[in-house]
Amino acid sequence: MVAREAMAPEKDRGEVRSAAVLPLENLTGTQDAGKIVADVLSTELAARKVTVVDRSRAEASLERVDVITGGTVDRLAAQRLGEILGVDAVVYGSIAEADDGKSVPGPRHANVGLTIRVLNVKSGNFLLAGSYTAEAGSDSMTAAAHKAADRIAKAVGK
Repeated sequence: MVAREAMAPEKDRGEVRSAAVLPLENLTGTQDAGKIVADVLSTELAARKVTVVDRSRAEASLERVDVITGGTVDRLAAQRLGEILGVDAVVYGSIAEADDGKSVPGPRHANVGLTIRVLNVKSGNFLLAGSYTAEAGSDSMTAAAHKAADRIAKAVGK
């Protein structure tokens, strides 16, 4: 489900050949949730023939723009990072969760929300800015990531 989204007009999107997917800012109680979602997004983009910078290389470059891994990234930092890595686009954002409100015994499940931005490094404009959610369940994190990946692929012309 797309909660809210703004995508650049098709004429402004062009075709992205390379991208860096940064670990998402983790606003959940799940360790490494931002990295897990970034891996899903990277895999989905690579499957669509986008050259994706290795996550460890992207993470290593974060300190060059004064951002800690999993921390908040702004547009200027993302653009600078994209220039450093030599990519056409940078994907970044955050992951959050909200309790599903059910008081049943067993593992806690939460609704997951992703806020994703795809920045055109050359222009500094967003190709996509959107919020994507998945209902509580054992696979809600990856379900939200797959929903977002489909929209990212459209934004980068794949």
